[in-house]
Amino acid sequence: MADTVFRFAVLMKPFGQQRHRTRAFVTNRHGEPAAGAMAYSPEANKVAKKIIQIHAVAALRRYAKEWDINGPMRVTITAFWKCGRPLVNGVRPAKWRPKKPDADNIAKSVLDALNGVLFLDDNQICDLRVLKIEDTQGRPDRIEVVVERFDDPTVDQFFLDEIRHNMKG
Repeated sequence: MADTVFRFAVLMKPFGQQRHRTRAFVTNRHGEPAAGAMAYSPEANKVAKKIIQIHAVAALRRYAKEWDINGPMRVTITAFWKCGRPLVNGVRPAKWRPKKPDADNIAKSVLDALNGVLFLDDNQICDLRVLKIEDTQGRPDRIEVVVERFDDPTVDQFFLDEIRHNMKG
């Protein structure tokens, strides 16, 4: 039977997807006069995605030999930043980090990196949660990812009732 939960961590500073850039040019690549623009992804996006992919593939080969990349999934991404200032007496507790990068940009960079690795396409993600935390003292920057595959594609009635109840206030 295939695994239904997969976890891995990447020791890197959490990274948010940067906007695509546009470069204007007045000559083409052959040096002939031509006006136009070219869109490109910043190099930092490519590097961060590659690092995440390498860690995911390595963990997949080591821990989850029978991972099924089909069907609906839940993803939890926890971005940890190391503690900024040490305390003289004691340990600074972990706290929420309401600063940049935005949670949606962190999710975008991680999910794009995992396309074709842990799922066919990120449109399979039906439940997504992103947490941003400044960690306790002595812990490194990192991104922890948990991917859960739903065995049953139907939504539980209890879950729907809970959502409706929360929407009423």
